[in-house]
Amino acid sequence: MWNYDTNDCSDTATAGIVARRVNSYWQMSSLTWSNQPSVTLAGQIGNRGAYGIDCPEGEGEPYYTIEPMVQAPGPRTRAPERPPLIRRRDIR
Repeated sequence: MWNYDTNDCSDTATAGIVARRVNSYWQMSSLTWSNQPSVTLAGQIGNRGAYGIDCPEGEGEPYYTIEPMVQAPGPRTRAPERPPLIRRRDIR
C-alpha cells in the first residue's frame, strides 16, 4: 500500500491504518460501506505513520508485519481466502 496524501504529517496525531483478520466469508461483488465482513480485533496490526506529498518525509509505504495474523489458528476455508482487512483505524 502506498500512502501519498494525509491530513497531518505527524505519526502520533493521525488515527492510522489497521490490518485486522477477517473471520467471515465475503465476496468482492457484495462489499459496501454498510456491508463489510466481520473482523476480530485480536492480533490486529496498526501503523500510525503519516506520509504525504507535503510532508517532510514525502510519500511513503506504511509497513505491516501480518505473518502472525495470517498464521494464527482460526476458521479456514479453501476458497475464497480470508485476507486481512486494511482500513482506517477509527472506522468500526
